[in-house]
Amino acid sequence: MVGGSAWAGARAERQTVAFVVAGVALAALAALAWLAAGPRQALLAPIGALIGFTLHRSGFGFASGWRQLWERGEARSATAQLLLFGATAALVLPALAAGSAFGLPLQGLVFPAGPWVAVGGFLFGLGMQLAGGCASGTLYTVGGGSPRMLVVLACFIAGSVLGTLHLPSLERLPAPPAVSLLQLGWPAALASTLLGVAGLGLLVRRLARGPLVTGRDPRLGAALALAVLALAWLLVAGWPWGITAAFALWGGKALAAAGLPVATWPGFEIRAAELAAPLLADPTTTSNLSIVAGALASAALAGRLRPRWRLSAGELASAVLGGLLLGYGARLAHGCNIGAFLSGIASGSPHGWLGLACALLATPLGIRLRARLDPDGERGAGRRAAALHHPS
Repeated sequence: MVGGSAWAGARAERQTVAFVVAGVALAALAALAWLAAGPRQALLAPIGALIGFTLHRSGFGFASGWRQLWERGEARSATAQLLLFGATAALVLPALAAGSAFGLPLQGLVFPAGPWVAVGGFLFGLGMQLAGGCASGTLYTVGGGSPRMLVVLACFIAGSVLGTLHLPSLERLPAPPAVSLLQLGWPAALASTLLGVAGLGLLVRRLARGPLVTGRDPRLGAALALAVLALAWLLVAGWPWGITAAFALWGGKALAAAGLPVATWPGFEIRAAELAAPLLADPTTTSNLSIVAGALASAALAGRLRPRWRLSAGELASAVLGGLLLGYGARLAHGCNIGAFLSGIASGSPHGWLGLACALLATPLGIRLRARLDPDGERGAGRRAAALHHPS
């Protein structure tokens, strides 16, 4: 009994230390972002921290939700995602239509829906299931203390660099022009977007083998909170929330620090100024690092900061391959589950819908590949998800 009490006390002390570290890290991020780019940049630190806290506290995830829907007909996570898409569009589309806010021009994430977007979305969908997380999921699980997701993140960055290098050649292929539904006016754009979300809802309902919602599911409240935070991100940064553009920048800076002429490489030449600027002058970097800090604070408060450092060969293989596919696919799709699917759709851009559809199509194949590479890890992920979202 005494030994157990001592162990519990030591664990509680570690959680407290982690919470303090998260707070100090967040304060440092805000201060350094202010020095790098001014007070507006510093505001992205608390916004990112709230995003990370919300994601981790609720267990909100894209990859796990799609896997649960496909394997077991468990639809509650997918329903929460639909709510996030609809609520974000309802807040972001009118703001983008206004054109500016608080003296800052606002611009959506609108790209051509070219064939490379379809390929990128499909590869990203494969990567999500192999890695066991999406872009936002990778960040908040890293913050929650997952060594495996650190491997995913490193490979995500490497894949982002490869995708950045390859994208310019793919963009020469024939493609429809970049357009936004906002050209119809924001009410029509919102109505069209909600119609698309409703169509996805019908698909979810068809696949579901249980309730679509329950009153105890924290992901519904998280979806609404994340929509509000996405609007806040837009009003501070000037464009909708994204994640993976920063990963390519991180990889590019690392290669430049090693003495390579990255600023002259295809895809990176247009980011030469960012490569030369301080890291925290990049809004997405400030937000991403703050997401990690917010998730760390959440894990510490919940007593769930318990890293498992031993990885099997299968876990390592799925993490490496999944991370590479996530990074490469995200660059081809002009973003990830956040920057392309959520924010692209909330910008009225068809490329977001194309990428999302192809990622959904890739889900069953990604699940099967993960089961072959890491069968024990795949079953463990399912059990952990069930324990998190089915409280006793």
